[in-house]
Amino acid sequence: MNWFAEPKWDGFRAFAAHDAAGSTALRSRGGNDLSVAFPEVAAALRELPFSVVFDGELVVWEETRLAFERLTQRLHRRGTAAQRAAAAQPAHYVVFDLLHVNGRSLRERPYVDRRQALETLFEREGLAAPWTLRPLTGDADVAREWLGWSVAGVEGCVFKDGGESYRPGARSWRKCSAVGARHPGDDRRRGHRSASPSPEPPP
Repeated sequence: MNWFAEPKWDGFRAFAAHDAAGSTALRSRGGNDLSVAFPEVAAALRELPFSVVFDGELVVWEETRLAFERLTQRLHRRGTAAQRAAAAQPAHYVVFDLLHVNGRSLRERPYVDRRQALETLFEREGLAAPWTLRPLTGDADVAREWLGWSVAGVEGCVFKDGGESYRPGARSWRKCSAVGARHPGDDRRRGHRSASPSPEPPP
C-alpha cells in the first residue's frame, strides 16, 4: 500500500461547507453547528469564491503551541462573547481532505488525487489564515520527527493509504502516537511529498 503521514494536531474535528448559493455550514462530526462559536471561521467560509466541502479540524494557537483548553472554552461562547473570544484567541481551520469542489464530488477519488486537488486549490486561491493546509509526507523519518512534537500540540501521526477513496467512519487510516512507532511504509520507503519539517503556527 502507498502510505502517507499527516501530523495529528490537538484540535476539534469539523466539516466546512460553502455552496454556490452562498449557504455555509461549519459542523462537528456529530452534526453540531459550530459557526456561532467560531464566527471568524464562519465568516471566512462565506467569503470563499467557490463551492466546497472540507474535512479538517479547528485549532487555537497560544504562542508556539496548540491550546486545546482554549479551543474547548470557545465551544461554549455565543454572540458578543464569541466575537470577543475570536479577537483574543482566533481559531484556524486545518484542512486535511477535500470532498467536494465547484459542483464536483471527489469522495470516490483516491486520497492522493484528493490531496493534489486540495494543494492546487490552496495555491490557486491563495488561501491563508484562518485556512491552514495540514502537512503531508511519504518519508518515514519526517513522520518520526513529527511524533516528537508533542510539546507543540502534535498528538501523533495519521497514516493514510494513498489509493483509498473517502469513507466516513471507515478506518482506511492508522494513528500512531508513540515516538519510534513503525511507519506503515518502513519496509517500502516512499519519496518525500510536500511536507513541512515542523508544525509551525500559521502567520
